[in-house]
Amino acid sequence: MMFVLRLPCSHRHAHMFVLGVCVAALLIAFFFMELYLGLAPCPLCIVDRVIIVAIAVVSAFACIRAWPSKWGLGLYRSCAGINVVFGALGIAVAARHIWLQQQSTGLFGGCAPEVDFLLETLSSMESFISIFNVAGNCSDITWTFLGLSIPAQTLLLFVFLTAVNLFLLFGTRAEASA
Repeated sequence: MMFVLRLPCSHRHAHMFVLGVCVAALLIAFFFMELYLGLAPCPLCIVDRVIIVAIAVVSAFACIRAWPSKWGLGLYRSCAGINVVFGALGIAVAARHIWLQQQSTGLFGGCAPEVDFLLETLSSMESFISIFNVAGNCSDITWTFLGLSIPAQTLLLFVFLTAVNLFLLFGTRAEASA
């Protein structure tokens, strides 16, 4: 007997759920962590946010309208597959961020090069853009919730989003009972 994953809702509704989780995570990061707590995001936090936005955009594309059944199922599963790739990338970035926080600050003190190195190797404009984008230090643990640092919470978010999208990719919708 083969085990079949059954979705409790339509693929479109599940993608709406993923979109809602992404938007909520971004709103919490911006309004609570940046504005209320005054925490500046580090470069890896910015990369995490970009990946969350990418997952949200793919899910929003899947939610645009109810697609015809056979073609639509392929589209929904393609979107879920793309989101699995983004989720795996997010897991890797968050794991790297956690690793940086666990290391001593001597050798791996931050995630961005020093200002002097940037000015020597890049043009003035590239250095300015790079310096402007770097606000926080990746190795600093600035805030925790339930004993988890921000990158650990982000890792859990990416694991959750990847699991939901894997479920969408390989699951089938339960037939409606008449």
